[in-house]
Amino acid sequence: MASAFTSMMTKSEEARITGLAAAMPAASVAVEVGCWVGESSKAILRGFGGAVHLIDRFQWTQLHAQKVPDLLPVGSDFSAITKQNLASFGAERVTFHHGRVEDFQISALGDPLVGLLLLDGPKDPQSVEDMILRFLPKMAEDGRILIKHAASTSLAKMMDLIIRLMEAGVLIRAEDCPPDVGDTMLAFYPGQAAAVSSELLISSWLDIFDAHLSQTLTHCPAAQLVPLIWLLRCGHVDAAVQRARALPYSPTMLSRWVALQDELVVQDGADVSVLVEIEMNLAA
Repeated sequence: MASAFTSMMTKSEEARITGLAAAMPAASVAVEVGCWVGESSKAILRGFGGAVHLIDRFQWTQLHAQKVPDLLPVGSDFSAITKQNLASFGAERVTFHHGRVEDFQISALGDPLVGLLLLDGPKDPQSVEDMILRFLPKMAEDGRILIKHAASTSLAKMMDLIIRLMEAGVLIRAEDCPPDVGDTMLAFYPGQAAAVSSELLISSWLDIFDAHLSQTLTHCPAAQLVPLIWLLRCGHVDAAVQRARALPYSPTMLSRWVALQDELVVQDGADVSVLVEIEMNLAA
């Protein structure tokens, strides 16, 4: 059954997770939220020999059924599949926590600090903010918080949250493990718990992205489109057009923008003429 699954992560993401797991303090523990069948958990286990905690509802959803058809009925408990998929790493190393992360008791991790926190689900910004703030006091000072899909063009709201968390000092960008092509996972050192602004000035938002993330995402040209999407969704059309004009030409970036246009029109009511103008600027 486990052979039905293949990793949906890029090789860069797998290698970065394994490398960062290998650098964890031996006395710490790793935590993954939203492990699904455990493919990213394997990347942790390859690098780290200590305890790994997996938090998931372990409930087969319609989205799971689309990814792997005809395996389980929607609503089924799939934890047995995840356990089977990870069996070769030693059952004693992995602890399964069933349920919503919102209901998870941090005390269940025991005394050790968290050296690696890998966040995959949920993906709505408010839940992710709450989750990070809850785990922050439990993080090792030199631990890492990894957020999958953080630089994805499909989750511009997640990037907005990350910028606001960085502005508040909750997250500190880890510059030593930049993503490669197609890798949208970002890594951070834990900062200090603080109040997080609900909205930033355009100039502040873009300054943080450009100073701390733009260079890091050099090998991920499509990720440079995320600020454009954020600007459009916030109603800053002129700023989005101006930023597109300043971006260097990239065929990957251009093709991704073309692919995004229908989604931006249907979901966000974006003006087609503005999208075309941005496309022309990206093509110049």
